[in-house]
Amino acid sequence: MSHNNIVVPVYYNGVADNNQAVEFKYNTEILSLEPVNNNIMVAFSNETKIACIISDGYFNPNEPIAYVTLDNSATSFNATNVKFYGNEAENISYKFNFNTQQHSNLLSKNMPNPAVNYTEFNIEIPENGNYKISISDNSGNTIKILANEYLNAGNINYI
Repeated sequence: MSHNNIVVPVYYNGVADNNQAVEFKYNTEILSLEPVNNNIMVAFSNETKIACIISDGYFNPNEPIAYVTLDNSATSFNATNVKFYGNEAENISYKFNFNTQQHSNLLSKNMPNPAVNYTEFNIEIPENGNYKISISDNSGNTIKILANEYLNAGNINYI
């Protein structure tokens, strides 16, 4: 298993302060489905491609209820046939497309080099989108994550 897996937050679209059960079908193998707290139970089967999330408490629409972890080779994650308490939610389907290609050539030379107390990186973002910008050592271990968010195209400086 790679340390660069894709992690997708799962949100409940609405506020609920009672028991909730959500079931959905998915299209790609899930490595893990982790609840955010002890009030939430999760289960999934890569054989049937069905996942279920159950809670005995409060859902906040601004916070994830669980995290789905996918292998970094996944190109999409589709959640379809979403059901609440066994009743299919009309026209609800979610699809995430991933572009996991690495853009190591977008980094300009850091200055000063060698770095003593600090160094500055200038990175060119080719197009708007979700980016993860991280610093790794020679063995590929992540040292620091500078950004893991939606970024607009253009140049960004990190010190």
